[in-house]
Amino acid sequence: SEFDIEFVKLKIAKHSLEYHIDKTFFENFNNSDVLSSDVKVQVLLDRQESMLLLNIHGDGMLNMQCVRCLNYVSFNVKPNHKCIYHLNQENFNKNDNNPLDLDVVYLASNEFKINVAQYVYESFLTQIPMVVNCELENNKSCDSTMLEKLKGVSKNEREKGTDPRWDALKKLIDKK
Repeated sequence: SEFDIEFVKLKIAKHSLEYHIDKTFFENFNNSDVLSSDVKVQVLLDRQESMLLLNIHGDGMLNMQCVRCLNYVSFNVKPNHKCIYHLNQENFNKNDNNPLDLDVVYLASNEFKINVAQYVYESFLTQIPMVVNCELENNKSCDSTMLEKLKGVSKNEREKGTDPRWDALKKLIDKK
């Protein structure tokens, strides 16, 4: 994979890797909410004697669908994530408390590469809002035609009344 880094071939120094994140990246993680993406991600890797320090930064646009009117919504993201890979698993206790709240991965002595795709993906998760709507774009409002159609559908549902099975269940609750 393009996100595999064979760290054993790297000199002890700082290295910079760049990736272009598009829709297929999110599809690989079964994320169908992102309709398209144009994000440049830079992974700064500091190779040291006994560890790798990863600093993931990015900047770009994600396109998703509004939950109210189904219009496309574009918004800027700037993912950021840090991770530490310890190269000598035997020297570290995995149960140590991590006061810095960083991701720490312990690698066995026979491992020679890491895959940073999961950490790049996780850096985006904090950038995606829980509720995506048109208000994320400046001066944009939801499609009024679609909202009117939705109001009509919900009004028809209310006019139908409640399901008699639910009424029977509510009576059981009221008896208690």
